[in-house]
Amino acid sequence: MRVVHLLSQVELTGAEVYAVDLTDELIKRGHTCYIVSDKIHKRTKASFVPLPIHNASFARRLRSIIFLRRFIKNNGIDVIHAHSRAAVRVGFWATRFSRCALVSTLHGKQHYSYSKKLFNIYGENILSVCENIKKHFVQQFGFHDAQVQIARNFLNTDYIDSLIPTSITSIDTTITVSFLGRTSGPKGLNWANLINNHVEAWMTKFPNVVFQFGGGEVSYLSDATQQKIKRLTLAYPNQFKFLGKLDQLFQTIASSDLVFGSGRIAIESIYLQKPVLAIGEELYLGLVTPENFNHCAESNFGDIDYQTKYAVNFDALKAELEILLSHPEQIKNIPVAALKEKTASFFNRTHEVNQITDIYEWALFKRRVKNNIPILMYHQIVDPGFTSPHKIYVTEQRFDEHMDFLKASGFQSLTFKDLLDYKSNPDRPFPKRPVIVSFDDGYENNYLKALPILKKYGMKAVFYLLTNPHSHNHWDADSNAPQLKLMTAEQRKSLALEMEIGSHGFDHKKLSTMTEAEAVREFEDSKAALENEFGTPILSYAYTYGDRSERDIQLAKRAGYRFAVNTTRGVLHFADNPHNLFRVSIFPTDTISDLKRKTKSWYRRYYYFKRKE
Repeated sequence: MRVVHLLSQVELTGAEVYAVDLTDELIKRGHTCYIVSDKIHKRTKASFVPLPIHNASFARRLRSIIFLRRFIKNNGIDVIHAHSRAAVRVGFWATRFSRCALVSTLHGKQHYSYSKKLFNIYGENILSVCENIKKHFVQQFGFHDAQVQIARNFLNTDYIDSLIPTSITSIDTTITVSFLGRTSGPKGLNWANLINNHVEAWMTKFPNVVFQFGGGEVSYLSDATQQKIKRLTLAYPNQFKFLGKLDQLFQTIASSDLVFGSGRIAIESIYLQKPVLAIGEELYLGLVTPENFNHCAESNFGDIDYQTKYAVNFDALKAELEILLSHPEQIKNIPVAALKEKTASFFNRTHEVNQITDIYEWALFKRRVKNNIPILMYHQIVDPGFTSPHKIYVTEQRFDEHMDFLKASGFQSLTFKDLLDYKSNPDRPFPKRPVIVSFDDGYENNYLKALPILKKYGMKAVFYLLTNPHSHNHWDADSNAPQLKLMTAEQRKSLALEMEIGSHGFDHKKLSTMTEAEAVREFEDSKAALENEFGTPILSYAYTYGDRSERDIQLAKRAGYRFAVNTTRGVLHFADNPHNLFRVSIFPTDTISDLKRKTKSWYRRYYYFKRKE
């Protein structure tokens, strides 16, 4: 795949680090990558093409668009991956009416404009490095929650380990506190506040503590702050250090005892087993612990508060730091090893790069397949006269009529394995009228009644089975619903020879009732058990009751599922997020006319905008 990473960089930012690390990983995997930006500050294996993307004048932007369109054509570019607001605008117009897909990553809040509310300039797929950026984006511009996927910063642990083979610790009683990050923008204001109002008092109170600031040039700070830095440097030569731009950031982190920072600096510091007090552009979150780690990650460790513009609590920062410095034994008791392990898992390089390459392929898929693929959701196939309060059944005759209609109308039934094959082979003609037929829970009547009808009409289906052995639908016992038999082990094996199997978890429980550890087991172990039972990859998971959160979507991806399906909520287009797929509920009253309506492309759009997802 040939990919252009498009940035508007005039100084080193987290977006550039993210893009460079990503391109280097993609190149290792055999992809061809270019970086197009005003400047590049970090060494990269990608070819660098200078272009003044940061210049917002109409004439300059038009020339950039024309240049990029030619570049796409001449170099056979498959995907433009935009990493900034300016890059998104140029990328959108450069890819219009071409086969090249546009993917955008949101590294920070997006500036408001009417054009963004009128139409989507962010391309086929929109990614966000943390939850709060996604929430802000959805609330500010009216995008649907399902349109934005989380693709986190990731750690190049091999590189970090090669630079810092072992953590550096002080051999004396000196404590080094490092404030790391840019000196421009809100972060620069944070450091200026601390330098002007707090550091000198701390140095007087704690003479064995070294305070150092690093990561940005002094010239970005006000004249008054620059003068204060000069005075403190002269007055406290052994306690105050202004390091400026850092070429050896990891070594600076490794030689610290406490680190104040956000974003990648916070992530890398935690991985290097340094206690971190999270302070970013908008929030002070305090000491990062295993208990608040997920919450800190949602804001990229303080960089983004989706509700307020600036809420850094310096009083809380001052109080917490003084407690730690007054009782240094507390610093040694922070569980840095556990935090390192959690960080390495949460910001896993292999997982994130796998996710992004998959997103590139889905973006290209969306370019050529414009309409969503209807996924029909059946449960029980019953005899006439059957009733249930849940209305999740159709009679055998009605199901026969449904399959007859699909076949006669030219629908081609697909499985998720088929979809992966079509995605991986873009030259293979895609069906004009695709449909996916799915069944939940593994009722025996699916095997005895639905399977013969599917075979009669040459239709494929995906069956979502429970992993633990159950004889009946025990989860309906409290609702006066009829207790129906589930498939036997022999019937399951016979079914799997002809149809695709997916996971429905162990015992039909809601994910929202599970801890994160329990949910991980639900996804990973049920997949492994079914793969062991049937000797075939399990590609998809069906969220029980359609109950899922952002946590669960991420866990489904990490467990190795290529797809996950909902009930009647999810993305507008199949390729927007394959782990949050909408299904069409089929009810006992659904006639051929109803099925015809429910398989129209407008039906999904209607529900999407009606339910805001």
